[in-house]
This record gives sequence, C-alpha cells and structure tokens, in this order.
Amino acid sequence: MDSLLIALSLFSPVLYLLRFKITGTLHWYPHRKSKAWLLKFLIQAKIINKMVVHGDFMKELIVQKHGEAAAGRVFAIPYPHLHDKEQHEDGHGRSEASELMDDARYARPFLLAFGGLRHDKGLDLLLEAIEPLGSQPFTLFIVGKEEDFGQADIERFLRQNPSFREKIVYKTEYIADREVAPFFKLCDAVILPYRKVFTGQSGPFTEGVANGKWIIGPDHGEIGYTIREYRLGYTFEAEDVKDLTKK
Repeated sequence: MDSLLIALSLFSPVLYLLRFKITGTLHWYPHRKSKAWLLKFLIQAKIINKMVVHGDFMKELIVQKHGEAAAGRVFAIPYPHLHDKEQHEDGHGRSEASELMDDARYARPFLLAFGGLRHDKGLDLLLEAIEPLGSQPFTLFIVGKEEDFGQADIERFLRQNPSFREKIVYKTEYIADREVAPFFKLCDAVILPYRKVFTGQSGPFTEGVANGKWIIGPDHGEIGYTIREYRLGYTFEAEDVKDLTKK
C-alpha cells in the first residue's frame, strides 16, 4: 500500500459505495504528512480493512497513532526469508560468493553490504565510515545492483584511498536468487548503513539473521527495534558516520 495510498483515496467514494474492503501490506509508516493523513482517512472510513506489516514495531506504531480504528486490523507477519541456506549445495557447483571470497589475500572478518545500491541504503555513508579503519584487518564485500550508486563511486573511493584495494571487493550487478544464500553463509557480519528515511524491514537483514550472522544496523524503525529486542548485533545512530565507524 505504500505507493497506492493516493490512488486508494481517489477511488474511495466508489470503494465505499460498493463496500469494497482492502487488505494490503505496508512496509513503513508514511514519511509525508499528507500520506499519513490519507492513511488515517482510509482506516477511519474502514476502506482499509486489514493491514499486514513486517514487525511488532510497525504494528505498535499504527495502533498508537490510530487507536481503536486500527486495533485488531493490523497484523505483524515477519519479512520472509526467501533463500535456502543450503541452496548453493544442490549441484550447481561453486557459487559466485565462493569464487569471490575464497581468496587468501582477503582478511577476516568478512563484512557484507548486500542489496541494490540505492541512496536510502547509504553506501556513501558506509565508505566514509570505514575510511578511518585502514589499519584494521577486515574485508568489505559490496554486492548488489547499481542504482543511485555504482562501480564509479567505489572506484573513486579506492583511488583516494589506495590502501583499501584489498579491503573492498565489489560485485555491482544483479545477483540471481540461487546465488544469494552463499554470500550470507560465507560472511561474518552484515552491515546495513541505511539512512533515517529507511524505517521498514530489510531483505538483507532477514537473510543475515537466518544465517546466524552479526548485524550492524540503524537504531531506528523496525530494524533497530528488532536488533535490540532480539540482541542480534550492534545499532548505530542513523547517518552518524562516526558512530557507524565505532560500531
């Protein structure tokens, strides 16, 4: 429903007259006041009959903001774990992750930043955060499709910080479903350098947890709540590069 609140509002007279009741998934609470108002209107008018969210944080937030109108109509269903941990051992041979990570030059711990390189996922903040850590042993694997950021941004960082050439390994392209699980199995920790605007649940977060990995994620929203509640790793103040460096 995140992208359909305006459309649902425009069609609300027809939906109301025909007694349609909508069930939909909401990934995060609207950031814009106008969309938050539209959500309130659709809940109060009972056009939105049931809402699925991906965690208790979001469920409690909606009930807190909308009271009895939302109570009993919002359901927390965990974000799905989509990739079998043993998927890469089914006869497909060595995985892309194995080819990338089985290199004696790369020092552990292996830190994985996985997923589309969008602005809200904060690759630029992560690169800034690791810059003071040049003397520390680690390898950062950046794996995901180019979007707002890409290979050119990583190469620019490496030209400015040549000592990181063997500390940063990247694969900036779409990763096939059957190749996802090995990256999470072989890494030591998953880093989610997300900006404040990212308040929902995360596929890489779920995959990391399912594989028993240490999580470093923002302290706000669904991810921050879940890391703290289940003691899954470290949280940092979102967009605070120094705090991310420390964690």
